[in-house]
Amino acid sequence: NEINYIDNISHLSKLHLLDLSDNHIAKIEGLEGLANLVILGLRKNSIEKIEGLEGLTNLKSLELTSNQISKIEGLKGLTNIDCLLLDSNQISKIEGLEELKNLETLILRSNQISKIEGLEGLN
Repeated sequence: NEINYIDNISHLSKLHLLDLSDNHIAKIEGLEGLANLVILGLRKNSIEKIEGLEGLTNLKSLELTSNQISKIEGLKGLTNIDCLLLDSNQISKIEGLEELKNLETLILRSNQISKIEGLEGLN
């Protein structure tokens, strides 16, 4: 596909799964109103920053594989996430995971991480 930005979907309040992988999306936005979203796939886009996820409190799975993300951030309040896929990005430090108490799967391969740290608060 050739989607450049996310719009015209905030009214889809019953949506459980949204997969916008393999597009040209540079910014995570336009997801407000998707309170029932459980799975969000944004693999192979042009995303540089994790943002715009506030209010997605039912989100359990977030796939951001193969983007240009350099920092783990923007996950505050997403306490139900149990699967976070961040492989093939530009992340150099493990951080920003403190609130993800239900995290069961974390994939960080093919990044620029040199030390395993920042996982202390997880179960």
